Amino acid sequence: GTITVTANDISIGDATDTDSGGIKLTANGSTGGGKIALTTADATNDITMTSTQSLDASGAITTTKGNIVLTAGNDIDLGDKVTATAGSVTLTSTNDAITSGVDALITGTSVNITDGKFALTGITTTGGAGVTISGDTDITASGTVTSDVVTVTSTNDVVLTMMTEADASQGVILAGAAATGKITVSGVTTASGTATLVSGSGVDNITVADVDTKYVISTGLGADTVTVSAGDYTGVGNTIATGGDGDTINLDATSGAFTIDAGAGDDEVILNKRAITGTFVL
Repeated sequence: GTITVTANDISIGDATDTDSGGIKLTANGSTGGGKIALTTADATNDITMTSTQSLDASGAITTTKGNIVLTAGNDIDLGDKVTATAGSVTLTSTNDAITSGVDALITGTSVNITDGKFALTGITTTGGAGVTISGDTDITASGTVTSDVVTVTSTNDVVLTMMTEADASQGVILAGAAATGKITVSGVTTASGTATLVSGSGVDNITVADVDTKYVISTGLGADTVTVSAGDYTGVGNTIATGGDGDTINLDATSGAFTIDAGAGDDEVILNKRAITGTFVL
């Protein structure tokens, strides 16, 4: 059955379900309490941990069939991998003044980060729902985010160091039109697939460098910057469209075909090489 613990504070070593159940930990203390500290958690079904203050796990949190839901009033600090083999992972830290750290890969059929300030390494999703970053989540992912789609509706800053597709040649989507915070994407890779990158009304910064990927980039309001790094781009149908305000499009590609629409505002398009072809609407 399910291991269930409810207390002012919870401090344990390894929480292991050996009877095809789950794990449910609730630390509901107020001043001076409400903390969960453990080494590992391993279950067949759902793992749910809720603390009014902090949640700290130094080891891995894994489930083979269930979902993982981790919620803290302040910070969530995880020292090892978080894996829901056949379920979703949801992280919520309601105090975005404190940085929560996840030092290893998060894996699930979907991954949802709904509030808080997070410093992550990487995320991998194995289902079509992908990654969702919502609420006032402030996130910096220093590793690779591997997913079919990353949906961003956050009102805060989102930094994705590298995005890549979950399925070879199927492409990757950034669905960020509803975001009002700043979105930064520093790189994208696919196996000759399409990267569809859509950002919202923040001051966004998108940089691409994989020459075999086809790019469909669209930014909304805000003084956005789109950079195409040096290289011979082979994708057919590359398009870059920026919205209102003064945007900067920096084409450092050695060669390639691009359709550029800079939209409204006092925009700047920088062509660093002469072998670029295509249509330019300024």
